[in-house]
Amino acid sequence: MAGFQLGCALLLTLAPIIMSQGGIFGPVVSGFLWVLVWLSVASSTPDRNPQISKYELEYILNKRQQSFP
Repeated sequence: MAGFQLGCALLLTLAPIIMSQGGIFGPVVSGFLWVLVWLSVASSTPDRNPQISKYELEYILNKRQQSFP
């Protein structure tokens, strides 16, 4: 949740600067670009994430199995 609040505070701070440079659609375009970056990095499950190590994946899967017998 801290990331959500940080993002809101950061955007509210940077929006006037972005609008002065890119007009009224500047924040919309920057938000769209951020979504593209997020979609290229995020994954829906740990086993689909290309950035996770084998050790981390095994740890997550083992903890998941222990939680749900």
